[in-house]
Amino acid sequence: MTTLYYDPTEQDTEFFRKLKVLKDIEFIGEKLPVDYVINGVRGIVTVERKTTSDLISSIMDGRLFSQLSNTINTFPDSEHVYLIYGSWKMASKFSKFNMNGAYSAISSLITDWKVNVVTFSNEDDAVLFLYSLVKRVGKPKESSTLQIPKPKAKSVREQAIYFLASLPHIGYQKSKMMLSMGRPIDILTLIDSGLEVNGISPKIAKDIKAVLDYKENS
Repeated sequence: MTTLYYDPTEQDTEFFRKLKVLKDIEFIGEKLPVDYVINGVRGIVTVERKTTSDLISSIMDGRLFSQLSNTINTFPDSEHVYLIYGSWKMASKFSKFNMNGAYSAISSLITDWKVNVVTFSNEDDAVLFLYSLVKRVGKPKESSTLQIPKPKAKSVREQAIYFLASLPHIGYQKSKMMLSMGRPIDILTLIDSGLEVNGISPKIAKDIKAVLDYKENS
């Protein structure tokens, strides 16, 4: 039997209920910066579970990269997986979100942050994938003790970089370039005013402005 650690916020989800009926996994609740952690035979593997709607929401409110940063700070030198499932078409329709921003964020997760991104069209397949992952890389129950280190505090500079990186088409590398030009508030004010910003194309500026102008239920 292998062990899967989960954050208590997962307990009331349909995903977790489907996962828990599967055999040969011991579930241990721990306060985590991520949804699931596998104490694997080759090291720790973290798993963040997101529906397509969750992903879009976390991009729009800037949580995506700050959450990831916290996970990486807590579990450095680990493998990180983003498990995404659901309909992109329905998620973008109800959120009125430009899907180019989602594709850009996923590209940044893979290329800038070296995160393994796995997508499925439905929840059942996503559940079976996580089950298979736990069975493949998890340690036996007897040898699985998870040590959760205290995450290092992020500097203001790091927080600014992660905030800018969460904007459409920006990512980690471009956010550092933007920060070198001045304060984030000044750069975003220029974009919001329709003024040109070096290194930011009109298309990118338009998508960023759409996020800055977004109003719930508008």
